[in-house]
Amino acid sequence: MDLRARIEAILYASEHPVSISDMAQILNEDQNLVTKELRKLSRSLDERNSALYVKRSGIRYKIQLRKEYLETVIPVAEPEFRSEELLIITYIAAHPNCKRGDLRTNFGEDYGDAVEKFSRLGLISSEKYRNTDLYRITKKFYSYFNISENDIQKTIRNDTGGEVN
Repeated sequence: MDLRARIEAILYASEHPVSISDMAQILNEDQNLVTKELRKLSRSLDERNSALYVKRSGIRYKIQLRKEYLETVIPVAEPEFRSEELLIITYIAAHPNCKRGDLRTNFGEDYGDAVEKFSRLGLISSEKYRNTDLYRITKKFYSYFNISENDIQKTIRNDTGGEVN
């Protein structure tokens, strides 16, 4: 089988970005060869104006859809998170150590499924505190949503007129 096609398959099928060393190990190939073929794959997608491209996130890579094609796929794409779930995780990001009661007050009783989903994905963590739980986002949250802690703080300051709770 063609190494470039196998790399493409890994990058397509992987839920999260993959490092060259991980690809080399999975493919039982030399890292330098994997790097070379990854570059060729990226150039090939660019040269044929593919809707896909190889996105680099630090030392990891993933096949992504180019932004200009997002509207095209909306009718057939299933969103990964419902809008209510995104509101909940955004609240947790903006309010580190928020309590279970805060989520119930702001989102009703349905917050539990979202919290469970985000915990399972490793995007939030919880800690017992007295008779409740405290929630905060994890380091994985930042890489998953490709955002930095500074970006979140700037957004919160802009939305609150400079105050961060």
